[in-house]
Amino acid sequence: MKRCKKCGELKPENADYFNKLSSGNYRGTCKKCMAENTKKHYNQNPQKVMDRVSKYKEQKELAGGYTSDFEKAKIRKDQEDLCAYCGIDLNGEGELDHRIPVSRGGNNSPGNMAWTCLTCNRDKHNKTVDEFMLWRKTRGFVS
Repeated sequence: MKRCKKCGELKPENADYFNKLSSGNYRGTCKKCMAENTKKHYNQNPQKVMDRVSKYKEQKELAGGYTSDFEKAKIRKDQEDLCAYCGIDLNGEGELDHRIPVSRGGNNSPGNMAWTCLTCNRDKHNKTVDEFMLWRKTRGFVS
C-alpha cells in the first residue's frame, strides 16, 4: 500500500493506481491526482494547450499516409483485439498508436499503426516500439 502525497489516500502500490518513474519506483502522487493536476493545467493554460495540439495536428498532416476505417478494423482483427504492447483484451475499444511516433518521422499509414490500451498509449508517449518495450521491461511490466 502507498499513501498519495497529494490526496493522502492509501491505495494499492501498483500500476492501476500509480505510474512508475524511470527509476522503477512508483510516483508519490496517484493517477487520479495526476489527472486532476493535468486538468487544472489545461484550464489555467488554454492557449498553451491549444498551441501544442495545433502543432501535433500539423505534424500529423505533414507526416503523410492515411489509415481508413477498413484498415483500422483489419489491424484490430489481426491483433485479435488485444493491446499491441501489453496484450490485454481491448473489447472493441482502445486507441490507435503510431509505432514510430509522428514526432520522430513516423507516418499515418496502416503499417505504422497499432491498437493499444489507454495506459500503454499514454505511457509510450513518443518512444519507438523497441524503446517502449525496453521501458516496460526495466519497470517490471514484462519479463
